[in-house]
Amino acid sequence: WFGWKFPRTKRNGRTQAQHLQKVANDKVERTKARIATFLAENPDASRKKVAEALGMSRNTVAKYYM
Repeated sequence: WFGWKFPRTKRNGRTQAQHLQKVANDKVERTKARIATFLAENPDASRKKVAEALGMSRNTVAKYYM
């Protein structure tokens, strides 16, 4: 009606649901990697110390603590 045109979204052929799932999975992997790296450098750190150092909640650290 107004002559507006919307450009194609850049999701590499994925549907919105597939794209959002990929984004969520990527975030989980980054979080796990951050915690694993910190624990490799500080093996005796408690979950509370990891959370404080990385700026995450204790629940998030507990979820991905290895």
